[in-house]
Amino acid sequence: MIRPTFARLAPALLLAAAASPAALALDARICTPQGIIEVTVDEQSAPLHARNFQRYVESGFYSGTVIHRVVAGSMVQAGGYDTELERRRPSDPVASETSNGLSNRRGTIAASRSADPDSATSQFFFNLADNTHLDATPAAPGYTVFGRVTAGLEVLDAIAALPTRNVGDLEDVPVPLVELASVTILNRTTLFGLSIEPDPAELEAGFDAAAARGDAAATLAAVDELRRGCLTLDGRQHLAEAEAAIELGRIDRARYGLEQFLARATPRDPLLVRAQRLYASLPVPRVSNVEDRIAHCQRPPAPSIPQGRFAELTTMQLTETAMLRYREEGERYVRCVAQVIDGGSLSDLEAIDATNRHNDMVLELRQVATRYNESVRAYKAAQ
Repeated sequence: MIRPTFARLAPALLLAAAASPAALALDARICTPQGIIEVTVDEQSAPLHARNFQRYVESGFYSGTVIHRVVAGSMVQAGGYDTELERRRPSDPVASETSNGLSNRRGTIAASRSADPDSATSQFFFNLADNTHLDATPAAPGYTVFGRVTAGLEVLDAIAALPTRNVGDLEDVPVPLVELASVTILNRTTLFGLSIEPDPAELEAGFDAAAARGDAAATLAAVDELRRGCLTLDGRQHLAEAEAAIELGRIDRARYGLEQFLARATPRDPLLVRAQRLYASLPVPRVSNVEDRIAHCQRPPAPSIPQGRFAELTTMQLTETAMLRYREEGERYVRCVAQVIDGGSLSDLEAIDATNRHNDMVLELRQVATRYNESVRAYKAAQ
């Protein structure tokens, strides 16, 4: 079962760990100088990656990062480097969900990873072709698709066609660099089924009113609306965002917003010194050593689930055996992590990270079981 929050921890920090996947239905908007890209995340097929993506978006992690790799007619990759091509430190990886039935077809968004199938963090890529060779097979885990582009596919095609260069260890970096000016969750207002985009002047007025009242929550909400409108924040708005985020304990949001401003500011900007001092006052990011603390807890990889209606009996039998082993090993992992958490030796940050791992395994067990049962039903129906 999903572990509850701990009395000794800040409740706000644990919401992500205990949230229900059903609450993760979301559309996101990505604003670039070349145009707007909108995506819909499939929280039912990829709940772990949906929650992971939402965390990065809401922390402000992606704003001020760049598209760092393009291959014309194939893919566009982003989510890991700032405008100086310095890598941003991501959060912990999430488990592979490549057996979720989603294919790396043109117009989908998928998680980047290393050779380890469970190593996906902040980076993602857009498929601009049917890259089905990236899908999971019985011999390889593939790359997890977690959503699709709903608007701006032509923008991505244009970005992918830009000339490229190699920078350090990075290859195929577009020239000029394409910044993700903002990445936000969309709250659509509709009238008779048609989306209504707010008036920029009204958004500016809403920000001014919230800032004048000194209402931190309203100020952040107003900045979110400005970012959703793909409006470029000025220095005053960046600083107001950072100060409001600090007041609300959202230090990462403050850090990423200030970094974006500092990357754009000129030496003569009247707000530069104030922003530099505010940035220097931020606490140093804490590092969790939870991986070392739960290293003895062996998390099993999810088995590949075949499409039942096309599978042979032998394949289904092998899958059943793999599922039984996976469930046993997964439950053992959950118990092991729970014991470490309950031991009371973890720091608050480590306890949060360990709880996330515990709950992610629980959710994955449920999801894989659901996919397996659907495969079995499809197999039986086809006989």
